[in-house]
Amino acid sequence: MVEGVRRRRILSAGNGTATTTTSGCRCSEDGAGEAFSSLASSGDRSCQTQSGLDGVIPSSSKVGCVPLTYGRGCAPHDAFYDGGSRPWCYVTSRDGCTADEGQRIYASYFFESAEDTLYYSYTACGGEDWTDRLEREKTLGGATVLAATPQAYFPPYHYKRGPDGGVLSAAGDEYWNTSVPYEGVMVDYLRELQDLSGGDFEVEWTHGSRASKRVHPSSAYTASVQDIADGTVDLAVGPIWITAERLQLAQYTMIVDYSRTVLIIPRPGVNTSLSQQVSKVLEPFAPSVWLLMVLVILITAILSVWFSPNRKSILAKAEKSSTNRSRYARMKAYSRLGIDEFLSKGTFFFSAGVEQDPSSSLPVKLLMFGFAFFICILISAYVANLAAFLTRNKASDSGPKTIEEAIKGNYKICALTGNRGELEVAWPAANFIWNESGKSYVGLVEDYDNGLCDVLIYGFANIDLMNMLCERDLVFTDSLVIENSVAFPVKTEYQAGLSYWMYQAEKTKGITVESLKKEYDRTSQVQPDCVVNLSQAAVEESDEFAQ
Repeated sequence: MVEGVRRRRILSAGNGTATTTTSGCRCSEDGAGEAFSSLASSGDRSCQTQSGLDGVIPSSSKVGCVPLTYGRGCAPHDAFYDGGSRPWCYVTSRDGCTADEGQRIYASYFFESAEDTLYYSYTACGGEDWTDRLEREKTLGGATVLAATPQAYFPPYHYKRGPDGGVLSAAGDEYWNTSVPYEGVMVDYLRELQDLSGGDFEVEWTHGSRASKRVHPSSAYTASVQDIADGTVDLAVGPIWITAERLQLAQYTMIVDYSRTVLIIPRPGVNTSLSQQVSKVLEPFAPSVWLLMVLVILITAILSVWFSPNRKSILAKAEKSSTNRSRYARMKAYSRLGIDEFLSKGTFFFSAGVEQDPSSSLPVKLLMFGFAFFICILISAYVANLAAFLTRNKASDSGPKTIEEAIKGNYKICALTGNRGELEVAWPAANFIWNESGKSYVGLVEDYDNGLCDVLIYGFANIDLMNMLCERDLVFTDSLVIENSVAFPVKTEYQAGLSYWMYQAEKTKGITVESLKKEYDRTSQVQPDCVVNLSQAAVEESDEFAQ
């Protein structure tokens, strides 16, 4: 379908009278009428039909010649343009037709006019135009979709195999060889959609163009979107971010996944200093709990002094021995008793026991019973938590752990140019080092190896990237830098149909890219050479000590 330039969504395709319906939706007696007359008057669009009638070339493609009365009254007209082989006509009033629930009209995408947009209708001719038309709009009608992946493999999402049968992570000569099949999660996903559609569309696999990679040398993924814009490919299949730059080139299907771009840092070292090891003893309780314990010991000591049967005799002895029988002597005696009881009760607490004196008074016994219960609860909680804290080693404070720390410390951050605009908006103060090699994550790692940056940011993690991080002792953090929607760039005329089958696959079969990726991970049994997630690494290290 050749889409014309539409200016005003209004039409009076002529001033004739209605021919079929009694509603406000009527066929035009002179068809395109005034709209075509203005085109014919321009000279370069005027023509003569085979029967010698004055006409107009209706499309900017300069194909065909139709009379100025084309679309007048109910007839099949020429199936090459609007309407098709069933009776139809151009209508006189858009508003009159849209106000009638029994009428349905369509904008003409073939005939461009400087002022007007034409509308045609089957129902204005008394035809039934609902179910079959609706099905044709939401599906692809057996179309053959020309598909390709970006010129940078990304196992397990899309890749090819080498002569030895091994999975390739970098595109070579085999990329241009269509006899070597594509494989991967997203290739399988498209195959599932094709099977579900029951033949509504077929996929013919091809490759992108070398020219698009020359136009976008820094991103094979943006180059694949350029192929859609150039019309050399109908569908680009891969984990392709939706970015502002790419939306200017092509439309996308519905979203198939989300890519969380996170910070990648050198694996933090373990802090084994004496102060750190000693501080572990205090970590099971928060400072407020430690303060509560001191307060309870102090209150118990004060009450023990008050309930002590020897309190009066000790005070009397202190006053007798003192030359100054004033209040100062009594305060000094009380202070001495209090300090003695505080140290005594503190010793009981930290030894997990209390004094047991059968001759003590009932108030003292009740006080010691409550103090013993308090000791039992806190010691149980402390011992239970202490084992976990003793086996957990804290990371050293060197290097950033979050994107905010990386920006604050002015660390150099290696990043891809694919979502450069979005990153610069989200983090304007960041010291990004842009990789323009077009090698995806391989280029990022090469920049890190060359000392161009201190940390990296990236989203999707495959087994190849994980092993590269293991070799360099790098780890993913949980610090989210940006989240990108992922979808397939697609030719405009296939966007609705493919999105429809994507929606149906998820709703009726539970088929998504994520579900196929999980199934791949379950069956592949391939694991990275090390733990590359920082938080998971800390957990596994703790478990190892606990064993």
